[in-house]
Amino acid sequence: MRDGPRLYADYVKKYMKKYDDEEYYTRYHNFMKTLRKINQINSRSSEKVQPNKYADWSEKEWQENVEQTTKIDFDLKIQVKEFQPKVESLFKDLVD
Repeated sequence: MRDGPRLYADYVKKYMKKYDDEEYYTRYHNFMKTLRKINQINSRSSEKVQPNKYADWSEKEWQENVEQTTKIDFDLKIQVKEFQPKVESLFKDLVD
């Protein structure tokens, strides 16, 4: 992708990211991988996706942050569901 360097520079500016030279290079490659995935998705769908502020994350960062957050959210939903009062119990005092 010939526009890659310009697209990444625009992305870094838009999301106010600051990296030293080595990390910039690494994150640029992560960003390019993400763009390839986005282009694949967009080529198969009428709905289009775009890069977001996480587009330069590594696979490891995704696993550590997004997947862990999803697990926590799932666990929290289970806990909330277990502690939700039953509808009948909310109306019990009204009926008695």
